[in-house]
Amino acid sequence: MKNKFFTIIIPIYNTPEDKLRTLFKSIQSQPNLEDIEVVVVNDKGSEDYKKILEDYTFDKIVIDNKENVGQGMSRQIGIDNSKGKWITFIDHDDEFNPNCFGDVKKDIQATKCKFVYSTQSLIANNYKFVQKGDFVVEDNASVLHGHFYNRKMLEKYGIRFSDKIRAHEDTYFLNCVEGHIIRDEKNFDKNRTKVLSPLVTYYWYLWKDSQTHTYTDNHYSYLEDTIDQYLIAIWDSYKQVDSQYEYCAEFTYMKLCGTLMVLYWFEQSFKYILPFDWKKENEIYIKDFVLKVMNELNLSTPQELTNLLLDLPDLFIMSFNAILSNVDGAFVARETIEQFYQNILEEK
Repeated sequence: MKNKFFTIIIPIYNTPEDKLRTLFKSIQSQPNLEDIEVVVVNDKGSEDYKKILEDYTFDKIVIDNKENVGQGMSRQIGIDNSKGKWITFIDHDDEFNPNCFGDVKKDIQATKCKFVYSTQSLIANNYKFVQKGDFVVEDNASVLHGHFYNRKMLEKYGIRFSDKIRAHEDTYFLNCVEGHIIRDEKNFDKNRTKVLSPLVTYYWYLWKDSQTHTYTDNHYSYLEDTIDQYLIAIWDSYKQVDSQYEYCAEFTYMKLCGTLMVLYWFEQSFKYILPFDWKKENEIYIKDFVLKVMNELNLSTPQELTNLLLDLPDLFIMSFNAILSNVDGAFVARETIEQFYQNILEEK
């Protein structure tokens, strides 16, 4: 089988047949199927999926992990066993838009973008806090959905999923990609490197029983339950990128302070939408991260940190506007940035 233009990597684990068939059908229906190879990585789950795959004619590679390694390393195993020029990922319970790959290929060839192609993702969300149905997330920088990665870029910079991170493995991967684009000015054309397309290529379903988005009547738990892994993913990706270049204060400022803003807006937004008690152990993880950031930026007091965060450019402030625009009523933060981080840094 000659090298394809696209590789689709699908990590699965005991996925229900109906969801697998929806996904596989969305691939089978692509008009340029000859451009696509599909790599299915079964993370030591049921092998019933093999019978389902027999009904589809797209070129496929099937891998059964000997041990359960998680979604991140399953995706990396998929990359290592594939040959497509452009790599994209899809979760086992999502689907691609019709003609997705034909449209993406045209844009890649027309723009001659060097390394990464990013699209919009259409989210079909069945959670209570979304009042007005589906909405679009433009170039969501915290998930892999709807993004296409040039293999040569990944190889050039040694970008791989981390075997240390089981949750927020996508955050680590994307931060490495974005970080190298920012840092390596010699090899990146800022006007062409990352193409943001108006195409909706990916239908991302946030199911109530999703492995990564657990929901109850008063609790949205994914980030809250894995805040330590989220902060490890951010810190390790920053270090992976920064280790390959001379020190750059602007990059450090952007990546680390941007993360502190995300933490603040997440906590304030979801306390408003779905009130829950912020776990005490999360304050420990956040405090440790904040102290690392202060040391990295040579800050000595919480007030200096607060002033820096309040002065962040709008580009780095996560406001959750896409979510909040679907909620009736005005969003009001419960604490100011200063109050939030002063409380975090206080000795308990």
